[in-house]
Amino acid sequence: MQSLRLDRYIAPSKQKVFKWLLVLIAVAIGYQCSSFFLDFINNVRNLSYLI
Repeated sequence: MQSLRLDRYIAPSKQKVFKWLLVLIAVAIGYQCSSFFLDFINNVRNLSYLI
């Protein structure tokens, strides 16, 4: 997220709010990724019940 350098396009007065927004977006992306992998692992484990 930091490598995108989106803070260049935000006014200096809004930098603090923008940093909080980046933290919330990073948490949301992390939650979605972990949820996907946990569901995937769970589905693979339950695959044996179909056979």
